This record gives sequence, structure tokens and C-alpha cells, in this order.
Amino acid sequence: MTLLTVTNNVFKEAPKIYITVFMRATLVDPTQAPEKCEGYDWLNLPTPLLMVKSGFNHF
Repeated sequence: MTLLTVTNNVFKEAPKIYITVFMRATLVDPTQAPEKCEGYDWLNLPTPLLMVKSGFNHF
């Protein structure tokens, strides 16, 4: 796994703080533990999925 970035979001009105960790994982061998994987699939999600700060490269 690779760490992409960490965000620290402060919501003063709530008051709450959310820390979000963005990671990238690579599926090496899906046959290693087939009993632990019910399946995987590609999803067609809307674009943009989320709004991020200018200059942030999520890939």
C-alpha cells in the first residue's frame, strides 16, 4: 500500500474534526486467499467523484 495524502478537516459548527487518509492498494494475486474475497468489480462512478484542492494529484 502507498500513502497518497492525509487531510485534516475542521468543522467549527459541529464541532468536529475529520482526518482522512487516502491510500492506494494493488491487487497482487486474487487467488492467495479466495475464501476471504467475495468478489471485486469496477464501478462506473460519477466524475468528478469529489472536489479536491487545486494541485492535488490523487494518482
